Amino acid sequence: MMTDSVYSDPTNGITSVFGDSLFFPITTFLNFNLFAWIGSSLANYVQFPSEKYLWIGVALRTVFIPFYLFCNYRPDTRRWPVWFKNEWWFTIGCTIMAFTCGYMSSLALIYTPSKVPARYQKLSGMLASIFLMLGILIGVASTPIAAWAVDSIGSRKNMTV
Repeated sequence: MMTDSVYSDPTNGITSVFGDSLFFPITTFLNFNLFAWIGSSLANYVQFPSEKYLWIGVALRTVFIPFYLFCNYRPDTRRWPVWFKNEWWFTIGCTIMAFTCGYMSSLALIYTPSKVPARYQKLSGMLASIFLMLGILIGVASTPIAAWAVDSIGSRKNMTV
């Protein structure tokens, strides 16, 4: 969804502060990878929430789905209004999502082996990694559903709030 969000429209005089050719490399790749790495690294030193409450932080991350849907996602075909018109909302959202992704996934991988008997710790770590990758795969595979919803549901096209 991040790669289909646009904040540059030269025909209407709208350009990204990062420049038209650098918007995606900076916001989607550099920003995301940098802050996912920072989140992963921080999990080595700060381990909050505890393993009992980690699911709450992970569940709260689902707020990013509607956030990106109301950013300038698929601007040419969308029927939904754009609530977050400024690219800084998008960039800050990318930063928070990347940081929490790295942090929460690292915490899950840290906590998993400690909750099983010693003989199953290696296996539990491998299974945790498999399920982390499976979650990412399901998220990516469900993107066409989000694209269909934005493009097909609603009566107004290219409406901004």
